[in-house]
Amino acid sequence: MAIWWSGKQTVFLEKHSYKVSDARLSQQIRANILKLGQWLQLPVCAKRLHTPELLGLVEFTGDEEIALVYKLPESLGFHGKGCPIDDMTSREPKTMLEVYPLGRSCPQLMLRFKLARKLVQSLSFLHACGWLHKSIRVGALLLFKQFKMEGGLTWESSIENAFLMNYSFSKPDEKRPQQPQSHDGHQVELEQSQNHVRFSQPSSKSNNVDFESVSDIDTDLMTSDSGDHGSGRIPSISTEQDRVTLDIMHHPSKRARPNRRYRHAFDVYSLGIILLEIGLWKPVGDMIDSKEKEKCPFETRRKLVGIAERQLPPRCGSIYARVTAACLNIDAEDSGADLQEQRELCARIAADLALCSV
Repeated sequence: MAIWWSGKQTVFLEKHSYKVSDARLSQQIRANILKLGQWLQLPVCAKRLHTPELLGLVEFTGDEEIALVYKLPESLGFHGKGCPIDDMTSREPKTMLEVYPLGRSCPQLMLRFKLARKLVQSLSFLHACGWLHKSIRVGALLLFKQFKMEGGLTWESSIENAFLMNYSFSKPDEKRPQQPQSHDGHQVELEQSQNHVRFSQPSSKSNNVDFESVSDIDTDLMTSDSGDHGSGRIPSISTEQDRVTLDIMHHPSKRARPNRRYRHAFDVYSLGIILLEIGLWKPVGDMIDSKEKEKCPFETRRKLVGIAERQLPPRCGSIYARVTAACLNIDAEDSGADLQEQRELCARIAADLALCSV
């Protein structure tokens, strides 16, 4: 969290590190972070990704980090009754798991359907624009507080308002599809490189952004001591370009061959795990015996597909069960046709999930 003084509001920071021993690799990581920030600033992104609005970027040169600076949802970042803007601690978001733990009181099915649709739509847009998330999991879903009418803040927020965050491991796809179009129908051209990081202020013009160079961030942006978002919540920032701790959330092909290049299919598989967890409202780790987790990752997948096909239909319906199993069954192949199919799968899943109703 931080205070943006000239904007008179509290903001949320998501830090990305490019500190590695290899100078060339460090510059590549930095360039990818800048590309991600440039893209996320497009007005269409917050709407299609279901993320808070990205106000800009700030570079912490001493720590070799770049922070994505997000506007807090609704009016949460501005002064409220009993909550001045420097009360950053009260505005700290939590993961959805902290507010609504899996395995406890299960939210209404319609709310879970809405959350599932948002996640699929977010990933579909992300892939269509040529980006990979690489760390999709329930723990990456953030919830923010809301102001109460009588003053103060409350966690009385529905799971459907969760945001998919944690782009710490995100990277551009090596074979980028066509660039997305802006809301006025014109193709959006993204710069391939940038010489410095800039912190932007929202412009009064919808299509333009005025940039304010930051040479000393302390004159305008003050971070909280908990800028890393608290211990044990969002996974720590990667200090290597492709370092991801592989676990049951990841595709069996990636777990079997950790050095394999990350693909769209791996994100889709992780999405399938989340859909399974949301549908049964149970952690995936509790669905598989601890001894089984250490065995063949492909056998683990077969067991999870079986669970989806048996347990989801009576609880969430046949359509939800089918799309979840489709995500879990996806494989990553190298041919161009298969890569295109991987990119298009989320769009088909989104169309199917739109048919789910209570």
